[in-house]
Amino acid sequence: MPAYTLCLARAKKPTSVEEDALALNVQPLYISAPAPMPAREFARMKMYWAQNLNIEQAEFTAYDILGVPVSVKNDFSLQNINAFSSELIWNAKNLPEGVYMIRCRLGSSHTSKAVVVQ
Repeated sequence: MPAYTLCLARAKKPTSVEEDALALNVQPLYISAPAPMPAREFARMKMYWAQNLNIEQAEFTAYDILGVPVSVKNDFSLQNINAFSSELIWNAKNLPEGVYMIRCRLGSSHTSKAVVVQ
């Protein structure tokens, strides 16, 4: 004869849509992990932003491990995917091996990703 297990559960208290949105903590700006890792000549990252932000106003900077800027906007390029996402390409060809931080600032939002260059 098969054995049966009785499980009891209590339903969660329903929440409003506003409370659910706050619980998600959606970021207005996101950059994915870089590829390839470690980077040699370039690093590619997917980038997503809120539709109310204008990506043309984004500021990109790469910093070395000491916090010294080593790349500015000219070393970055964007290949648009759609109205709120693109692929960010960082040219690291002329940099020595090391760990770098890529920082993107768009309006009052900012995010950073570490990239290893070999």
